[in-house]
Amino acid sequence: MDQDLLRQLGAAQVECGQIHAGAETLQQLLAAGCRLPEVYINLGIAWLRSGKAKEAKQAFMDALLLEPDSIRARTGLGQVYLYDDCPTEARLEFAAVLAVSPDDKRAMAGFADAHRALKLHPEAVYCYSELVRLAPDDAYAASMLVHAAMEMYDWEDLDARIAHAHRLIVDEGKHGGMVFALCGLREFSRHDLYQATLQRSQAAREAPLESEMLLPPGGEGERLRIGYLSSDFGTHPVSHLLVGALECHDRSKFEVFGYATGPKRDGADRQRIEAAFEHFHDVRALADDELQALIRTHRLHILVELNGHTAYSRIDGLSYKRCAPIQVTWLGYPGTTGTAFADYLFGDAVVTPPEHAGQYSEKVVNLPHCYQPNDNKRANGLTSSREAEGLASDAFVMCSFNQPFKLGPATFDIWCALLKKIDGSQLWLLEPPEAAKDNLLEEAHQRGVDASRIVFAPKRTLAEHMGRIGLADLALDTFPYGSHTTGSDALWAGVPLVTMMGETFASRVAASLLVNVGLSELITHTPEEYEHCILRLAQHPDELSALRVRLQAQLLQTPLFDTRQFTRDLEAVYTQLWRHQVSKQNKGDES
Repeated sequence: MDQDLLRQLGAAQVECGQIHAGAETLQQLLAAGCRLPEVYINLGIAWLRSGKAKEAKQAFMDALLLEPDSIRARTGLGQVYLYDDCPTEARLEFAAVLAVSPDDKRAMAGFADAHRALKLHPEAVYCYSELVRLAPDDAYAASMLVHAAMEMYDWEDLDARIAHAHRLIVDEGKHGGMVFALCGLREFSRHDLYQATLQRSQAAREAPLESEMLLPPGGEGERLRIGYLSSDFGTHPVSHLLVGALECHDRSKFEVFGYATGPKRDGADRQRIEAAFEHFHDVRALADDELQALIRTHRLHILVELNGHTAYSRIDGLSYKRCAPIQVTWLGYPGTTGTAFADYLFGDAVVTPPEHAGQYSEKVVNLPHCYQPNDNKRANGLTSSREAEGLASDAFVMCSFNQPFKLGPATFDIWCALLKKIDGSQLWLLEPPEAAKDNLLEEAHQRGVDASRIVFAPKRTLAEHMGRIGLADLALDTFPYGSHTTGSDALWAGVPLVTMMGETFASRVAASLLVNVGLSELITHTPEEYEHCILRLAQHPDELSALRVRLQAQLLQTPLFDTRQFTRDLEAVYTQLWRHQVSKQNKGDES
């Protein structure tokens, strides 16, 4: 085949998702002496899509040596920098492209993503708005504009933006929507989220997952080898929740592996979670096929994926070749993955009741109590004071330490109504960037609430944060993306939490926490019930005090905070899944 045909074939293979075949074709061209910039560019795209960031960077730089003004090469280099968690460098590359080609859609998308990664939220909203203008039918642009706006309480055009995203993703079935961004929107039902996830993951779901994995060798009594794959090992909620359970694993029966796919998060949290594994591997630099090969050499019985559709997830790239006989998704993402990767999803009777099973691509396995682990060794007890935190000593303090994107106008309407009905009350929130703070205070003003009634808590270490939560009287849940780790934090600090349970996974987690800490009476189902419950507790301090006393007295005995028993229950589920796998394999051999 001549070089021109090979060049066209390689480009077509990369474009249609045949990444490895395309890379081989393009490498064959280079080996034959072809030095066209587009060959390096397409090879760079292939390397980046397969997780080979170092090779992709070199390919794009080689293309730029040949064609310094290449927009595709510079855009590709910017995407490599984003992948490598270097948003400052990425922003420079995308800015260079947009300086000469201001309507370039890929560069504008990367420029927006870089600003968001740098927490330059107003600039990110502007760039996503520009991307929607350039690509009005792009589901990623529409969903990210909504998410970025919610991250800074920019609600002015929110209804129209959500309607646009809903039309593209639900009504027209457009691919590419950022499904995590949709979990916090009331307009997206459980069915809508399921369909959006299937659309987003179509390629990863329909690819033939190689299933020739043999059962690991060994007989009765062999330790089960469990692998945990995550980008969030370090100072991150997933680690804060999971580390205690990892430390409690029975090492006489389980051999535990950790695979860290995200940027290294140095510090005590990273050190503790690394020590919790028997074997720990930093695999960020490995391409998807290299990561699969490494995991397969460890001959795991069960691989547990902890990201789902969140930052630095490798779930798409690992959906083409099985890494372990049993593959599970759990904890990091509140919903189905829609991919071929996961055989099972871990939930519980509240977040994933049996009647919801049809809207998960995985087989749902409900853990005996709450699906969420907790670390009962973490800090507890007051170490701060209301005066130090800027709170009034005699105020009724309602707290919500959720990320800004979880709070929408409808919930804020209720909170402001409560501030006006409860004399001397204060709302205590995590301190957002300055522009977001200004937006929220303006929204409060429009609802007749003075800025002095809202207190912002500056960022602190986890131990410092845990030492101040107990200053609040009551924790308020957001809807529909409710409190997850933040809900457990409040309960661990002895602060009751009021939730409004919905139909999606993300809107049911706080209800599961409350069931498993013995406070089911704080679960509501409508906005009216939610507001009435909070108001009643504020107006009946004896009732609230009794709840706090009960919570604190039984804390360590509840399923939510009995870390050792949670781990025994989890291990029992692993064992049952493995026995089922062996039985299934044996029946297959007999047939």
